[in-house]
Amino acid sequence: MHRNRRIANICEEVLGEIKVITEDDFRKVQRPVDGYTIAEYVSNMVSFKGQYDGKFIFEVTIIKGYNDDEESVLKLKHIIDEISPDKVIVVRMDDDILRKKLGISDERFEEITKTLTDN
Repeated sequence: MHRNRRIANICEEVLGEIKVITEDDFRKVQRPVDGYTIAEYVSNMVSFKGQYDGKFIFEVTIIKGYNDDEESVLKLKHIIDEISPDKVIVVRMDDDILRKKLGISDERFEEITKTLTDN
C-alpha cells in the first residue's frame, strides 16, 4: 500500500479536493507529476474512499471561467457521485485579488452549491 494511503487511513477525517475538471486546466492549476491525469486523480479518490473507514470530505473550489458553467457543474456533480464522499464542501477563491478576477456572484455560488450538495 502506498505510504500516503497508510498515513491517511489512520486519520479520522481526510479531505480530498478538486478545483478544475479539464485535463489542460488540471495540468496548469494542480501541477501534477508528469503523466498524472485528472481521470487518475478522481479514480484514486474513488479507490481510497472505497477502502477508507473514516470520514471522507470532498472540497470543490468554484473558479470563474474554469468550472462555473452548467456543463462543468454537471461534471463536478458526476465526480461527486462517483466518489461518494461523506460530506461535500463548496468554496470560492478567498484571496481578495483572486476573488476579483476568478470569483463568482453570490447568487451563482448558491445555485452551484445547491446542485453539488443535493443528494
